Amino acid sequence: MPSETGGSSAVADLSWTVERQITQRTGGRIHQLAVEVLADRVVIRGRVSSYYLKQLAIQAGLEALAAVGSPRLEVDIEVGTSYPSVPSERY
Repeated sequence: MPSETGGSSAVADLSWTVERQITQRTGGRIHQLAVEVLADRVVIRGRVSSYYLKQLAIQAGLEALAAVGSPRLEVDIEVGTSYPSVPSERY
């Protein structure tokens, strides 16, 4: 598995691959999705509206990491419905 100190291109590629897999699997329904590749693990952060979406994100992350033999996946995805909304104009 790539580390932070060596092969920044490989780290960026892995991060992009995991993020893309999660986005595709969840239909882009993870808010503030962030993937961080560390020396011994990959951390996924974000917010979703249901536990089902969280499960989809976890499964997608595991599948993406299986191809590269990553030792650990850490998940920090919050489930809830109260996210900052974009202010709407009133007429």
